[in-house]
Order: sequence, then structure tokens, then C-alpha cells
Amino acid sequence: MKPHILFVDDDAKLCELLALYFDAKGFNVTTAATSAQAKTSLDNSRFDLAILDVNLGGESGLDLLDFVKSKNPALPVIMFTGVDVDEEMVKRTLRGRGDGILQKTGSLDGLVTAVRWHLAKHAASKTAPAGNAG
Repeated sequence: MKPHILFVDDDAKLCELLALYFDAKGFNVTTAATSAQAKTSLDNSRFDLAILDVNLGGESGLDLLDFVKSKNPALPVIMFTGVDVDEEMVKRTLRGRGDGILQKTGSLDGLVTAVRWHLAKHAASKTAPAGNAG
């Protein structure tokens, strides 16, 4: 069964590109351009990982991170940004229980590698014996 990823970004062309690329790499991708669309998708589907743009056309991806984690605390979430990552963004991501931050300027292969790593880490944490999860 293919891992199912939710990708949230207000750039429709980027969403389309990533959906096609990840599909070719063996993933199912659902895209959303707004927080409202993402919330509807989260209510209607099960995801293995979410990638959230930090700036969703005036909306805050970090606020969406808080919502995602309130609904599904175990879901791995990667924040995705086109701006320089600063200390405050890192702090807000960690406070919101995000699993990482990646630059949009990075390679697509690097993004796929990060997604696979987070999926493997999440799967390992679900199968670890009690008391040995950390």
C-alpha cells in the first residue's frame, strides 16, 4: 500500500509538480491550497505524513500545524518554506510538535528522502516495545 501524503501549499503549480513527482516515487498525494481545504482532507482521509507550507497566502502554516497535531498527534508533519529558516520559525515548529523544516529550494530527491526517513521513523516508533520508544 502506497504511503498517503497531504501536501498543503498555495502554489498550485508546485502542488501539481510534487503530486506527480511523489506519485512516480510510489506515494499517493492529496493537495490542498488553503487551511480550510487541508482540514477537510484531514477529516475525510487518513494520511501517513503531511507537508505544510509555512506561509499559505496570508494564512499561517504553523497555525495549521497546531490544528493537525490536535487532531492527530502522531502524524509526522514537515514544514516547507521558501523563506530563510530563522530561530523563531524553528522554535514555533518544535513548539507545535512539527517533525522538521525543509527549504523549497532543496532538491526533490532530498524531499523524498526526508519523507521516507520520517515515515520509517514513525513506523519504528509504532512498533517499538513499550518503554523503548525513545
